[in-house]
Amino acid sequence: MMRISVIAGVIGALVVLGARAASAEKLTLACTFENGDLDRERDVNQVLFDTERPLVDLRVAQTMGTDNPVNWIFQNDAASKDSIQLVSDRSRISVAAIRAGHAVVISFDRVTGLLNWAHADGSRSFRYSCHR
Repeated sequence: MMRISVIAGVIGALVVLGARAASAEKLTLACTFENGDLDRERDVNQVLFDTERPLVDLRVAQTMGTDNPVNWIFQNDAASKDSIQLVSDRSRISVAAIRAGHAVVISFDRVTGLLNWAHADGSRSFRYSCHR
């Protein structure tokens, strides 16, 4: 079942690449891990979306400002060849990104509060329940 949601996410990401972004928005969500591969990603409890930059930051909030922050930032960075495409509408935020050579898909459903983060190759995926 998770494989199907990853494939659906990749298809959604392809749609993202051809869509136009809505007005600028900065959104911070509190999140709770629901399921997926267990690793440091299970500790993610905050997600920031910035549709203008564009940027997505999945992070462990209590580590921010410390000497060892735990977070995954997705943004355009020519030096590292990282890239991001982000589309936001009233019901969903859809992201297709490449970070450190790995393609990922992130989708946030504003109605259900579910956030899915998956590697596009299907190797890893995570689901969170989020709210403002």
